[in-house]
Amino acid sequence: MATMESSSQPAPSRLARLESWLEEAGDRLNSILVKSARQSMQSRQFSRTFMLVLLAILLWSFYGLSFRNLDPDAAIGPKMFIGYFIILAFPLLVTIPSSAFGALSGEFQDQTFELLSITTLTPRQIVFGNLATAMLQQLLFTSALMPCLAFTFLLRGIDIVTILVSVGYLCLLSLGLTILALLVATLTTTRFQQSLLSAVVAIGLFFCFLFTIQIVSELFLRSFFSAFKEGAAYFYLFTLSNFASLFALVFLATAARLTFATDNRATALRIAMLVQSAVLAGTFLVAAIRFGGAREIAMTYFVLVGLFWYALGVFVVGESSELSLRVRRQLPRTRLGQIGAAWFFPGPARGYFFVLTNLLTALALALVFIYFRDSARAKSISDELVLAATMFSYVAVYLGVLYALIKIFPSKATPSSRVLPITINMALILVGCVIPSILDAILANPYGRSYSLFEIFNPFVTLSYAHRDPTNATVVAVEFLMWFLAGVVVFLMGRQAIRELRASWLAAPQRVLEDEAQKNAAPPAAAADPWAADAPG
Repeated sequence: MATMESSSQPAPSRLARLESWLEEAGDRLNSILVKSARQSMQSRQFSRTFMLVLLAILLWSFYGLSFRNLDPDAAIGPKMFIGYFIILAFPLLVTIPSSAFGALSGEFQDQTFELLSITTLTPRQIVFGNLATAMLQQLLFTSALMPCLAFTFLLRGIDIVTILVSVGYLCLLSLGLTILALLVATLTTTRFQQSLLSAVVAIGLFFCFLFTIQIVSELFLRSFFSAFKEGAAYFYLFTLSNFASLFALVFLATAARLTFATDNRATALRIAMLVQSAVLAGTFLVAAIRFGGAREIAMTYFVLVGLFWYALGVFVVGESSELSLRVRRQLPRTRLGQIGAAWFFPGPARGYFFVLTNLLTALALALVFIYFRDSARAKSISDELVLAATMFSYVAVYLGVLYALIKIFPSKATPSSRVLPITINMALILVGCVIPSILDAILANPYGRSYSLFEIFNPFVTLSYAHRDPTNATVVAVEFLMWFLAGVVVFLMGRQAIRELRASWLAAPQRVLEDEAQKNAAPPAAAADPWAADAPG
């Protein structure tokens, strides 16, 4: 009888099966994505921004087509594309990153992140959920603009590949700004500092929007940009490889900020730092081999790699010098293994020497390449060697002084301690670079014709004069002084590194081993449902 009743029921339609499949797929999605997507799609900010974008598209379409009526034979594709590009760039570069910042910042301000952190979601899943929400908004805004962008191809003057490449890079830039906004949102948990950071993020995103629009307008109006231009493939290789490695680094840093304080936050980040440094070195080698001028490219590489490792060092020297029991259980058991792998574990002195070692390696590789590649000056690299040593000295001194200033403050893990290294670093740059430059311009060197001792702690001015006039007596004296100071700072930091290396491996307690075994155990098999239709009996 039950069989006859079941056979008499109508089979579900395709639409019902599709809805059922979509519901199951939605349940399997990241819960942060579902929550943030619902909130963002139902928010007034998104609806108003989307309506303004549609209105701007309509107005620009009517205004742009008036150019066509004035001159039917004119190729107005680039001008129309710039207008549509500006309309698309504002929500992608301003609205979406600020929305992501507000979503994660709101979790801290409303004190709901504690509830989120005790769920089964990992920090990386939380960050990925917010990123996926931003990608969903990107898809909606881009879908609204793509027919108009494709229409510019019919107006001549621009090819379809250039349109796709431009929109693709705009979406990548939007993702990069979004993950940076998420990282900034994790720097502090206090309401006042979050409000201050919100204003800083908004101003920074707006200036990034203006800068992007200016660059794109200049490229298109002067016909400098083309997807098939000579050297475009190397440009794509450079930007995409460096973007991917930097994105992974910032993603891991954001996830590390969201994890608990006793976890190992350093190892994955420092591996990502190594990968990014290798990508920078690889792009330098490719550019020097392909386009020549190894010495000129080396100067740019010195500046980039120096700024890169110094920026990472600012965060590294702000770490706690004490290893938690959880981290000590992850150390290698042998003393030799601990010394070799210690630089990948948390600790300011470990991180300090990790940064300096990688910076020295990157500079040495560039110098070796120049020596064997460029024989224009009888394979002499003395000037480049002096510049590399001076840059290394400035990074070593500034990071060492930053570490000393951080140690002056209390070492309690307060919410403000996350932004403490950044705040002290800004003050350090202000005292070492900005104020001396102002005094030099007013008092000693009003016309900027010579190097002054006011700029002794300004690496940018010193290295610039060292490159232009390497035999200047004042510059040479400053270089020797910086080398001496670097040696003193490295020696003092080495003593602190020895103290940190004394931390030894700890065996995990039996309770921890049992918990790990239970967590990694296979789930029990599900019991058979006795009320199932095909159950026996």
